[in-house]
Amino acid sequence: AKSFMSAGFVKVMAIKTGAKDPEESYICALLHNLGEIIVATIISSEYDQIMVTMKTKEISWEKAQQTILGTTFKEIAQAVFKKWEFPDTVVKTVESYSNKNNGPVKNKLQLNKALASISNDIVGTIYSPETVGSNRYNDLMADLSEATGLEKDSISSCLTDSFKASCDLIEDYGLNRKSLQPKIASSDGSDPARDKIARVLSYYAGNKQPNSEEDSQQSEVVVSQTTKVGSASAVQGIVPESPEATEFESKQEKEAVTTVAKIDHTVIISILNEITNLILVKSDINSILSKILEGINRGVGFDRAVLCFLSPDKKRYKGRLGAGAGVEELTDYFSFSVNVTGDLFSQTMVNGGELLVKDVNNAKWQHLLPPGFREKVKVTEFVVASLKLGDKPIGFFYADTAIGKREITSEYFSGFTQFVIQSKLALGAR
Repeated sequence: AKSFMSAGFVKVMAIKTGAKDPEESYICALLHNLGEIIVATIISSEYDQIMVTMKTKEISWEKAQQTILGTTFKEIAQAVFKKWEFPDTVVKTVESYSNKNNGPVKNKLQLNKALASISNDIVGTIYSPETVGSNRYNDLMADLSEATGLEKDSISSCLTDSFKASCDLIEDYGLNRKSLQPKIASSDGSDPARDKIARVLSYYAGNKQPNSEEDSQQSEVVVSQTTKVGSASAVQGIVPESPEATEFESKQEKEAVTTVAKIDHTVIISILNEITNLILVKSDINSILSKILEGINRGVGFDRAVLCFLSPDKKRYKGRLGAGAGVEELTDYFSFSVNVTGDLFSQTMVNGGELLVKDVNNAKWQHLLPPGFREKVKVTEFVVASLKLGDKPIGFFYADTAIGKREITSEYFSGFTQFVIQSKLALGAR
């Protein structure tokens, strides 16, 4: 729960700070406590001893780890990451962040380290305050505010918004949202600010919020980075700031939709496990990417999913892999020159991010879609996401529900982006 919550929290903050690769920030936060998870699940008796030692000897959480294991959770995680050949940008963010700056952190690695470390400590105060030591909620919020340049109120909003979205997402995977409920009161009651936010989050976990379209627009947090489209730049996910980035039309403006796509959570979990195994055994990257496309198609519910790659000379993009009925024709169609100013797919691929287009017939998209798109693809709405290795564009994912003419809701957009993140994990692990 701590890792899951911290990752969502960091992703929203990374978007707000204008970080170039919020997905990487998300991954760093998600994996920050991997060492603790490994020990707790594989050698649980030693984990219990660490807890007892910390309390009986009144020593720090990290000192208790060293006493029982001869090493720390962070060192274990770093050893695993190095064995998996993860990049240093992930390995080094496992270390604790020491705030030696006056003002916001500018360096990408240091910002990811600050986001991952401090956010995990903040979430740690909420879920297991006994392990965080003397750090208190308000102190950690102040450290995060200084490191990111965000106001405390803005950070608090990021925390509550991401928590609401996480509660909804965990239900999508067939789990009980109440499993995210934190302890309402700290053990000694000496951290009232922490206890206050814990009560708020506990309420959200125990009580599902209204699911009207207006409410979902305000509270839905779709993890994605800033995407530039035409002359506008908008942060997708928290509250859409520009129709140039993504369209959330009123019910009166939407076309009639006969069915809604069905997400198969059993298939999603099965495919995610297969992807993890393929990554661990260092399978061919095309096999992994094909499995990701299968997840978008069979698991999330998109009729067609295509992966286009940028040519070696960076002048063209072309469809290479696909999944779904009749996808061959769609894969063949995607073969165009890169045009960052006049082509939506080129823009997304180069600038990064994920995009949900709700109506291709809207005038604002007419000059941004490639030649013959409406006639050849025959789709009203679609999603697209960049595939990048660091700052280097590699290609983009495209998916639609053209065959069933089904609405692409924010829920399915979120499932799509989840598999996009898996592709970036796979590339980063090679």
